[in-house]
Amino acid sequence: MGNFKRFGEMLVDKNQSWRNTAMTDEINGLMIDTCYVPDVEKWETGILKGKWIIVEEYEDEKEAKKGHEKWIKKIKENSNQELKVCRTAEEWFAG
Repeated sequence: MGNFKRFGEMLVDKNQSWRNTAMTDEINGLMIDTCYVPDVEKWETGILKGKWIIVEEYEDEKEAKKGHEKWIKKIKENSNQELKVCRTAEEWFAG
């Protein structure tokens, strides 16, 4: 099953049960959110800076927790840094 089909299934999950283990922090006016995302079947960290920018993805929850803490530290140190997407829309669609 592709990412697009799994994304559709996420949309019908009104309870968003996949977010039960999400980690969310607001640092210097930016939202940092790390959670397991069913469409790509991985954990990912996104930062809301006008729009969501997915900055890193992980294979498991342990690595996601470490990554989340890393991004909190990075944003505390420099909230104006340029954020780069870890996966383009084309790469997501091809997944």
